[in-house]
Amino acid sequence: MTTGGMGINGAFDFPIRVISESGVFHVGGSYVFSDAVKSDHQVYNIATNLNEDYLVRFHATMQYTFAIRIDESFMFRMRLGGTVYNMESWATTAGQDLDTAVIYRKVDNQTVGGLSGAVDFMATAWSTPVGFTLSYFDETILGKAWLQVPIMDQFAVRFDARIFAPVFRDPRQWENDAVVMPAVNFIFNF
Repeated sequence: MTTGGMGINGAFDFPIRVISESGVFHVGGSYVFSDAVKSDHQVYNIATNLNEDYLVRFHATMQYTFAIRIDESFMFRMRLGGTVYNMESWATTAGQDLDTAVIYRKVDNQTVGGLSGAVDFMATAWSTPVGFTLSYFDETILGKAWLQVPIMDQFAVRFDARIFAPVFRDPRQWENDAVVMPAVNFIFNF
């Protein structure tokens, strides 16, 4: 994977009740505006005979969520919807003439989409909420554990640990067998 400069990313939740006692649509997406930047850790692609970088150009997801409260302190939340993303392949190739003898350009792109879903478990009544999530998309599983530390009424810091693995298929050219990703999120509620 490589970077592509500036982009935009966002996620929003809209409360729309479709079934009783529930009703939040979750919408998220991202888009990278710039071209890929050549990395120093390209992956050799046997099919194209090129060392390639991979850039996620965009992603979008829309899921309907509903919750089941176990008791006053714990709940499950289920999500069901669809997700799509576009992966571009970039490589150094021969140019058209002597002025462009070697150029770094997009050589391929692939759009992957389908059903996605998740099950969340959350401790909601604690002063420092925690949770666990198991998500499915494109024959892969993403597990997430998080701890949210409130700083003020509308501001919190959340620590995430995620693990991703393709489980029902072999990894794609840009994927690893398994990936662990730590993250720190700053959450503003308004």
